[in-house]
Amino acid sequence: MIKEQNNLIDHQTLAIEAFSSEDFRTKITKTTGTFYSEQTPVKLLDEACLNYASTLEGRKQAVMKIFKYYKPPIIIAPFSLSFFPTASYNNYKCVFIFNHPFEITEYGNGICGLSFYNSPEILVNVTRHILTQQHLRMHMIINHFKELHKNTVN
Repeated sequence: MIKEQNNLIDHQTLAIEAFSSEDFRTKITKTTGTFYSEQTPVKLLDEACLNYASTLEGRKQAVMKIFKYYKPPIIIAPFSLSFFPTASYNNYKCVFIFNHPFEITEYGNGICGLSFYNSPEILVNVTRHILTQQHLRMHMIINHFKELHKNTVN
C-alpha cells in the first residue's frame, strides 16, 4: 500500500474509487501502481479540475447543459484527461474510469471487470452496456471540444 501523494489524478490515472479503511477514503489505480488518499473521490476530482481553472461542478454542469447527460463524463484537462462515472457521483460504489483503453469482462448480475494494460482488473457494479455507453459519451465530449477549439483557432 503506497501512501498519499499530491496530484494523484494525472494522465497515468486509470480509475479512482471509494475505499474504506482507518486511514484512507479513496483508491487510485494508475499505470504506475495503486495509491490511496485520505480525501474522497469527488474531492480529488474537484482538485484535479481546479488545476485546470474550473471546478468539478462547473464542468459537470457545462456537459449536462450541452449534452443532456444524467451522469456526465468530465474533461479535466482539455483534450487529454477525462473520465466517466459508473454511477451517480455520490454513490459509494461509483468508480471513475479514465480515458485509457480497457477490455470488459462480463461476470453477470451487473458486475464487470475492466482490464487495463499491465494493471490489475477493476471490478465495477455496472453492465457492459452502461460501460460502453459511458465510454462512448466520454469520447464524444472530447471530440466535441476538440472541434470547438479547432474552429475557434482557425
